[in-house]
Amino acid sequence: DGNAAAAPQPGWAPLVPNPNYSDYLSGHGAGTSPQAEVVRRVLGEATPLEMRSTLGSRTYARISDIEFETLHARIWGGLHYRKAMNDTYDLGHRNGALVVAALG
Repeated sequence: DGNAAAAPQPGWAPLVPNPNYSDYLSGHGAGTSPQAEVVRRVLGEATPLEMRSTLGSRTYARISDIEFETLHARIWGGLHYRKAMNDTYDLGHRNGALVVAALG
């Protein structure tokens, strides 16, 4: 397709089995990005977060740290292409900003 960033890599396989849903827009990103934007606008970028699960916990110093990790996890796992994630996060940030503005 002429995209050097999408050059074929022989033997590549996704880390996670591909589910039967579309790449674009990312449902995961559509949930993560507006939530992050609301927290960012209400509490600030430097708000520390701790995510807990039965597998353990992860701590993030800034909102953008968790967004970086969640956005890239979907790409690195082979579930979404970068454009789908970038476009979804852009839409989510705009929606989160609208929510805060409507409540403000």
